[in-house]
Amino acid sequence: MKHVTPAHFPKPRGYSHGIIAEGRVLFVSGQIGWDKDALKQGDQVLVTGGRAKNGSFNLRAAYVQLRDGRKLLTSPPPEN
Repeated sequence: MKHVTPAHFPKPRGYSHGIIAEGRVLFVSGQIGWDKDALKQGDQVLVTGGRAKNGSFNLRAAYVQLRDGRKLLTSPPPEN
């Protein structure tokens, strides 16, 4: 099994962009990785989610959308 990361993608931490397994099968995660360097102070983002399960006005984020349109999924995503 070989982990694959395209040259222009960020270095993955705790996940793989893709995996090549026996028989030349490629599994793609379909996720954009992010870490402490993904957002800089002053970056504008759109956070989408729902109200917390306990009824408070805290947001349970489903994803963060960057200004360039990329969506960074939360883990685990909130239930509907």
